[in-house]
Amino acid sequence: MKRTITMLLPLAIALLLMGCMGSNGRDGQVYLRLRLIDVTSYWDDNEAIPYGFSTEVYYTSRAGNYEFEYQCTDGTEWEGTYRLRRNLGELGGFMRNGADGLDRYYTFTCRIEGPKLTFYEDGKEKVVTPLHTDDDMIEIIHDDGAYQIHIKATRNGGKGKAENPKYIAR
Repeated sequence: MKRTITMLLPLAIALLLMGCMGSNGRDGQVYLRLRLIDVTSYWDDNEAIPYGFSTEVYYTSRAGNYEFEYQCTDGTEWEGTYRLRRNLGELGGFMRNGADGLDRYYTFTCRIEGPKLTFYEDGKEKVVTPLHTDDDMIEIIHDDGAYQIHIKATRNGGKGKAENPKYIAR
């Protein structure tokens, strides 16, 4: 009897401890909206942005690296890349659940002057100041410890991917 209790006691304790582990938090989502000002065509390789997308809709986007290109009404072309990272949920612990990651809403605006990035926090729209900018290159980095988006764009790169655009001005 003692031997049975000695063998079952560690198993019972292990099962009790495993049953007390909290669940992991849900990863936060990145919502991306594209706004086009004086843009005639836009292309990118982000599968979350559909062909014929709406400039009023936020699309749920995966973390990853993406390329984009757009052409403007004055003939200016911009091309570049953007990298999205999301806020991961916390791991659950002993007798506690992990906190969910925060969601973030970004607006990526394409203009003749180059791209612009805004996001919403506490119900207010905030503009991300470009890290480096000149007439032909813009670099925007937003990293608040939870989310990261990094945009690099150059004027008149000319890859020509916007010839098969997801958006065409009508």
